[in-house]
Amino acid sequence: MDKKGRKILHKTLAGFLVSVMLGTTAVPAAAAEETAGTGAVVYESESENELDGEVTEGEEPSEEVQEEIPIQSEQAEIGADDNDDWDDDRDDVTEIILNRSSLNFTKKGQTAKLIATLVSDGDDDDDDIDWESSNERVARVSDDGLVTAVNNGTATIWAKEDDVRASCKVTVNGIKPDQVTNVSVKSWGATAVKISWTPIYNADGYHVYRATSKNGTYRQVARLLGSDVSSFINRSLTTGRTYYYKVRAFEDGICGAYSTIKTGKAVPKQVKISKVQSWGYNGLKITWGKVAGADGYRLYRAASPNGEFTYVTQINSGSTCSYVNSKLTTGQKYYYKMRAFKKYAGSYHFGAMSAVTGNVAPKLKQAVITKAVPGYEKVTLSWNKVNGAIGYQIYYREADDDDWDYVKELRGTTYTHRDDDLGDDVYYYKVRAIRYENGKKQYGTFSEPKRVRVPDYDDDRWDDDDDRWDDDWDD
Repeated sequence: MDKKGRKILHKTLAGFLVSVMLGTTAVPAAAAEETAGTGAVVYESESENELDGEVTEGEEPSEEVQEEIPIQSEQAEIGADDNDDWDDDRDDVTEIILNRSSLNFTKKGQTAKLIATLVSDGDDDDDDIDWESSNERVARVSDDGLVTAVNNGTATIWAKEDDVRASCKVTVNGIKPDQVTNVSVKSWGATAVKISWTPIYNADGYHVYRATSKNGTYRQVARLLGSDVSSFINRSLTTGRTYYYKVRAFEDGICGAYSTIKTGKAVPKQVKISKVQSWGYNGLKITWGKVAGADGYRLYRAASPNGEFTYVTQINSGSTCSYVNSKLTTGQKYYYKMRAFKKYAGSYHFGAMSAVTGNVAPKLKQAVITKAVPGYEKVTLSWNKVNGAIGYQIYYREADDDDWDYVKELRGTTYTHRDDDLGDDVYYYKVRAIRYENGKKQYGTFSEPKRVRVPDYDDDRWDDDDDRWDDDWDD
């Protein structure tokens, strides 16, 4: 470079030195051509206008860019094959100089322009400069070196050209934290609420404020450290009372704007029904988990999961966790949901409704065969009485047969099955209760099969006098 900061390009042509002074702002692209008979090399601009306005198409260049060169031999051509190595290295960047080594910002969105000057072995410009920020959450940089403050903190801006780089340290300080957004308040049990929000980057923590009216006095109820904190549970509240909340972030003692005001109140948690089971021929037992702080529960019922739910009963004890809903229709399916409540200031305050649970119908209980006594071509059966049953059905099968045969339907709890084919074989019997509801027959569960062996009537072990088998006869 010369004293004015301009770059000097040295080129060797066939053993002779050509020195051309080029402007510092832009380098005109030119084609070298030997002028016939003079040995002069004339440079013509490929563009119509150069930055200095001195070279135009069709005109000879000024004396500053023209010089007589004696030609001893054949023409020398810039970029000839024997000068390839020199040409590859002529534009290597050796240093990048930035107009600023540091930047300080005090406002979000504040900007400053970085200008890169390239120092090279030859001629270059900054078209290929790559700009990069070490922390874009603090400061960002555009493709042309414009730096923008984002949040408090420090970052390094890098200007890169191949393996050569330069840096500028950026410090951002004094920016207020962003306003906290997406605040929500929801019940967290009978005496607590949970306040939630979207955390922001430029914060050391958050302040949570509460009031008992929208325009009342807000008092700080929490100071939370950490930019990633996103919720707070406010406990020891009065059930059913409405509270008002707002949140703001702070950093280095500087507070951001208040969030919008949100309301909430503490109510009992949602009930979870654990089981609905048949409880006799006309009842269902509903069981649920205890809800902390609840004074009781209300139960609702429908005939379909999406049907109209009607009030069933109120359980006035927070520790009671089951209820038998009686006087139902045998075989009819029912669905339930419920909610907990707590009393405050003479009013009921309810928690969320439970999920719908059910798809269960009352049914007759399972019958149990208590006796199966074999006899001559007969078997006498006895079974327990099933509550709600108006009768019973009896089935039997031989040991080597998979099909059950219907025997009889009757009202009592004993029956003697007589059949000429009964004898010298093993048989199985089962019984189930029946009931009629709205013109439809409802069935209980079949009893466990009862095994009985009927011997051949000609067997010597039959006691004709007592009409029974000998006591020592083994099935």
